Amino acid sequence: MSYDQSAGKIPEFIPEPFRHDVADVLRREAARFPGWFQKEVEHLASISTEMSGDRGLAFYGDERQEIGPQELFDEKDAQRALANLEYVARQCTQLLRSSRQER
Repeated sequence: MSYDQSAGKIPEFIPEPFRHDVADVLRREAARFPGWFQKEVEHLASISTEMSGDRGLAFYGDERQEIGPQELFDEKDAQRALANLEYVARQCTQLLRSSRQER
């Protein structure tokens, strides 16, 4: 098959645009998860929204106001972010383990 012939098929394989905030996807697909994980979806979604909002600021600061990240965030912010990420990792690890057991 030539490139021109296969070009018509490309849209079938293009995934959703990459997003840092997966809250909408989690909420939309919640019914596909086990019951215990469904109960965590809203908390996971709020963490996603919070963390994705902070992502750019953590890397670049507030460029409009010329404030660096070190002035916007402190150790307490870092501890909260770490706790949130550890929680997400635990939930995802448990989800992956439970899906392997179901096979």
